[in-house]
Amino acid sequence: AHEHILQMHGFHVNRAAKIIRFDLIISFDAQDRKAVYDHVLQDVKEIYPDYQVQITMDTDFSET
Repeated sequence: AHEHILQMHGFHVNRAAKIIRFDLIISFDAQDRKAVYDHVLQDVKEIYPDYQVQITMDTDFSET
């Protein structure tokens, strides 16, 4: 749903502790990678308000 998201991986949900954790690769073409990160974080928090959401901004070194 987000234009500059290249990949999501390392997805893990701990239902007992109510934690969602994953890595996110955001394109270097994005004007503001942090803003894209923040938007995804907010979207996930809105969908799962009872969960702690931990997103790691990963880097795709193979992007040209």
